[in-house]
Amino acid sequence: MALLCCCTAEEDEPDLVLQKDSGTFEVKLEAPQARDSLGLHLELSDGMTAYVSRVSLDHSMPAGAYNLHAPEGNKLEVGLYILEINGVSGDAQQMKDVIRSGVGMIMRCRHPQLSVVKVKKYAHQSMGLDLQFTAQGRVLTICKIFDGAVQESGVDVKPGDRIIQIDGREGTANELLARIAQARHVELTISRCPEVTNAFA
Repeated sequence: MALLCCCTAEEDEPDLVLQKDSGTFEVKLEAPQARDSLGLHLELSDGMTAYVSRVSLDHSMPAGAYNLHAPEGNKLEVGLYILEINGVSGDAQQMKDVIRSGVGMIMRCRHPQLSVVKVKKYAHQSMGLDLQFTAQGRVLTICKIFDGAVQESGVDVKPGDRIIQIDGREGTANELLARIAQARHVELTISRCPEVTNAFA
């Protein structure tokens, strides 16, 4: 994957853009054989989209069966944002209800925009982030940005972004929080969905 750099206003060292916006694509899934057997684990903390945090390789489940024949670039994979399911969009809980209804599904999905930003944090300084996450989740969703290390570092971070790694390492939401609290200088891997960014603006 090509790496592109974009400079920030206040940092001499640029943020690192890992993946740019590549548009949306459609996924058609057969109805699952049993409730909650879609083959996807979804994280709903932004309230608007379903973020894919795990995909089953079991080809007897709709997600695995779809991936078996889907072209590269259109497979269901960790990090995707599901924007719409059977015409329902903008409400993650309603999309979850559609999934639980056990019907076949047409999903509109988007690959994330990925970047790495470096934040300088002094001793006892707050990051200045209001974070939302789920107990079983592996990401931290940024709801608001206040005065603190992120704002002072001048990096490209916006409400609605998800923090998916700290210093290049994944983990549970609680593990990510602990790493942020302990670090002085920290690298955040940021996942962004334009629809979510616009809704939080």
